Amino acid sequence: MKDYRVLFAGIIICSSLITGCAASARETDDTSDAAFHASPTEDTADMNLELTAATEQETIPEITTGPAELTVSPDISEQLNIILENYDAWVPKIEYPEDYDPAFVCVTYNCDAYYAVTDLDGDGQLEITVSEYDRGSGVFSRFLVYEVTGEGDLLLLNGEPDPAFDMPDLFEMNAVSFYTDEDGVRWNLASDYEANGRYGHRYVYQRISTSDGLVIENLCEKVYHGESEGDYYSYYDGEGNEITGEEFDQLYESEYASAAEGENALGWIRGSGNGDLLIPDIDMLTESYLVFAGEQD
Repeated sequence: MKDYRVLFAGIIICSSLITGCAASARETDDTSDAAFHASPTEDTADMNLELTAATEQETIPEITTGPAELTVSPDISEQLNIILENYDAWVPKIEYPEDYDPAFVCVTYNCDAYYAVTDLDGDGQLEITVSEYDRGSGVFSRFLVYEVTGEGDLLLLNGEPDPAFDMPDLFEMNAVSFYTDEDGVRWNLASDYEANGRYGHRYVYQRISTSDGLVIENLCEKVYHGESEGDYYSYYDGEGNEITGEEFDQLYESEYASAAEGENALGWIRGSGNGDLLIPDIDMLTESYLVFAGEQD
């Protein structure tokens, strides 16, 4: 007869060994898992510290703009407030009013508008210059100039603005060059580009004065006649007389390209068509003036 007690004891011993091995394996796995999720090693921690320090060094300084940084003289401040108080007079209206007035209306929904505080004649009386352009079958632009008067009013210098938008493209200019003639009149240099679909386009180089109302004079002109008109260029002087290409180049160089004595930056405030106009506040107007005066980029 076999001794089953010995066999049973052996089974118990083996079972204990297997259980101990399994527990040991679990302890090893738990240790590895804990090591994987533990805090970074010293090398990793040092790397993180280096990255944090580099990030702190590269942090862009906060740029703040506020009334304290937009300091102007009391006279300029008063004029800027007059411009702001008369906002309804100089901002373009997108929709036609019942009493249609081309001085205040963008002619189509494609019209965009830009605003800048200027002093185009250099007399110390500020202006709010409104430059508009319209895209349809071509590209057309115009601008309106309202000047603060000595009586504290805002005066439209254009007289009767041309609703056809046949005026300089100020909205495309970041700065306006100027010179003073022998009579002491300050002239600002600008140009007008007009496109008329497949019929061609033209470039008109002009000078602008606001010393006695708004005066715009053509200096020279280059016209491209499209394929439907023969595919060629024609050239004109400031009086509209046709000239040669060589004569045009001479006029352009002497009267426009080399005439400037200085320039003023234009601090445009962007508005847009479709009724979505940006309403400037006093800080916007002040910053626009400081850009023109060369006191702010």
